[in-house]
Amino acid sequence: TFQNRPTATNNCVEQKINDEMFSISGASTALVYRYRFFGNVWDARQSIPNIRNSGESFVLEDLIHVVAGDGAGLHEVYDPIKNKWDAAEPLAVEQGTGGGEAMGIFGYIFGGFIAAAATATGQKFTPLTNAWSAIANLNLASTAMGHGSGQGLIFRLGGAAGTYHANIEAYDVDANTWAARIGLNTARSVGASFTFERGIGYAGGLTAGGVSSTINEIHDNIGNVTQVMKAMTTATYDLQGMGSALNGMGHVAGGTGGIAIANRYVPMNNHIVSQFAVFF
Repeated sequence: TFQNRPTATNNCVEQKINDEMFSISGASTALVYRYRFFGNVWDARQSIPNIRNSGESFVLEDLIHVVAGDGAGLHEVYDPIKNKWDAAEPLAVEQGTGGGEAMGIFGYIFGGFIAAAATATGQKFTPLTNAWSAIANLNLASTAMGHGSGQGLIFRLGGAAGTYHANIEAYDVDANTWAARIGLNTARSVGASFTFERGIGYAGGLTAGGVSSTINEIHDNIGNVTQVMKAMTTATYDLQGMGSALNGMGHVAGGTGGIAIANRYVPMNNHIVSQFAVFF
């Protein structure tokens, strides 16, 4: 079984480093927890200095960068070894509820809200100079999307901006361009995403009409196809920024309105493990 998160949350940041997953902040809480895959246990870590709700994040050199989601565009960096937070260069303006990924030595954020309006804006963080710079905009302004990276590309899956999106686009960091891919089978936003060796998983979220979903899909980065996989055991949303792949399995803990339920997806056997049971 996959143990539930110690306290309930939603729209937090989840990132993995080696065989550990870190669940950071979320709506109305600054708490930080670490999940250890080997041992199946959670423990408390140093709280983030500023509460984040639907922020973006990425990992560079085993440091977790948490950006925006606080109303001010703050940028804070967590060192898991020292269990310590430090401030880094903030955004010029708040850009929360978007996507965040790392590629090479750079961190990237894209989409989300600027001044309460959906944006296509993309930005790149260079740690060597502690500075942000503009990248090409998304082809479609979008918020609360799934995202991941692989094969030299960064992916946006679904999202919303007035309506729910099913399209997928990929960013080529060398060409600085976004290109369309085969989309999701069901338009969704505020789901959880996780990056596997050759694909991006996108689970849960809201579908048309604001219906909570158990849908789980994987986009194959190489074959450029999107397949429906084993559904989650419980319909849930408010998973923006959440989801992480540990040892080839997708993990998400939390969701709708602040819950602690944990789910693990095993792509090899296409089944879901909840805190209570295994569903084939």
